[in-house]
Amino acid sequence: MDKKLKEANAALEIKPDDYEALFYRGCAYVKKEEYENAIEDFTAAIKLNPSNPNFLHGRGYAYYRHHDFDKAIEDHTAALEIKPDFDAALYWRGKAYSKKNEYDKEIADYTAALAIKPGDLDYLRDRGNTYYDKEEYDKAIADYNAILKVEPDNIDYLCDRSCAYIGKKEYDKANADLKKALHIEPDSDRAKNISKRIKFQQTIEKNPTKAITLIKRRLCKDRVGSSKWEIEDLSAVLEVEPDNVECLYQRGNEYELMHEYNKAIADWTAALKIEPDNTEYLHQRGLAYSRIEDYDKSIADYTAILELEPDDSSSLRQRGEAYYAKNDYDKAIADFTAAIEKDNGKHNDHWLRRVYTKRGEAYSCKKEYDKAIADLEEAVWIKPDHAGGYAEKTLEKIRELANSQQN
Repeated sequence: MDKKLKEANAALEIKPDDYEALFYRGCAYVKKEEYENAIEDFTAAIKLNPSNPNFLHGRGYAYYRHHDFDKAIEDHTAALEIKPDFDAALYWRGKAYSKKNEYDKEIADYTAALAIKPGDLDYLRDRGNTYYDKEEYDKAIADYNAILKVEPDNIDYLCDRSCAYIGKKEYDKANADLKKALHIEPDSDRAKNISKRIKFQQTIEKNPTKAITLIKRRLCKDRVGSSKWEIEDLSAVLEVEPDNVECLYQRGNEYELMHEYNKAIADWTAALKIEPDNTEYLHQRGLAYSRIEDYDKSIADYTAILELEPDDSSSLRQRGEAYYAKNDYDKAIADFTAAIEKDNGKHNDHWLRRVYTKRGEAYSCKKEYDKAIADLEEAVWIKPDHAGGYAEKTLEKIRELANSQQN
């Protein structure tokens, strides 16, 4: 990958507006997981050649990997306006919709992609999984069946289909799939866990009066199966014990894993009514508020933590990032500064590099370029092996801005 970067850099030194070289360098950055750099190169290529759907798809994919799903959807939609039969753009737009839990749009994109590229196993599996999430088990099974005709010994797909059979309470069929999976791979943890789930559900069905006791006993032992199953079990307990704070907290965590942030927030809020000074619940809710861009509430949660734990450098950093997102740069800088002072080696170099980078960006937004440059130079010094990374490129931009102000 370094070779491809060097080749692209060499081409761009000769011809800085070579949009093909920018695109290929962006692809190389994606493979190195340097998504900010990739997005910057794809954006430059798009400005030079806005009608190329591959450039839009490349940036959309980088946005997806960078967890900016709305922008990923925008770029893939733009690519599809240019090339309506672009199956990869449909697929990755569907993947972005999945992160927003927009299941119907996700399924529509996978279905359109399959119309262009029938039988694609990735498209079929993701559509099957989405049908499963919607509890449309027959449709999920139909997609898994189509896959297993091509790869009958693929244990992942056998496990997927077994889960759909469990949803229909067709345990014999589920067990048959798992038996085959374990014959192929006897040490498959996933197949073993799904088998445990079948036995657990059958036990509960046979002993409905003891269901809550059995669920609580299981929850204390280990985590079995998917977030969907965890939520089902936790919800069963909470119907009987609505103030079970541990179950509220755990269910919030499962909702968060499924990107259902509002439901997660509701559970953590209920838990905080019972234990208002629990900093872990506040921290989780603060992160969720940031993810839905409700920065005022996020700031309020981190402030509550800092009133209880004034030296919590993690909360200072997170609150600083929320202030930065609100363009409140003075408060962001104050929090980043306090986070650096109070960290005392608690976090790794990557964490510290990010704090210096974000504080440098905040200074740059205030046009305090000397301080910005000092922070970015510190960030680069902390992890100098990331040549060409985000901090380095940001430093270069700020130096250019500072020079333009002086001239």
